[in-house]
Amino acid sequence: MALTVIVSSKPFIIRFSVYTDGEVITIIETVMTEYKKRWSKLQYPTPTIPATCGWLSTQAITIVKGIHKA
Repeated sequence: MALTVIVSSKPFIIRFSVYTDGEVITIIETVMTEYKKRWSKLQYPTPTIPATCGWLSTQAITIVKGIHKA
């Protein structure tokens, strides 16, 4: 799945090739709901697109798997 986002009038391609469509939706939902309490910093009060596609996606999947195991 590829998501195209326009940033500064230039297309910015984000590839979630490792994840299924359902996992991408789960990642986005998890990052949006958990970011403020888990990862927010003064410099980054909201998640960035590159972070969501990178390290936050791994963190979100780990959280969801942990929640579903409990």
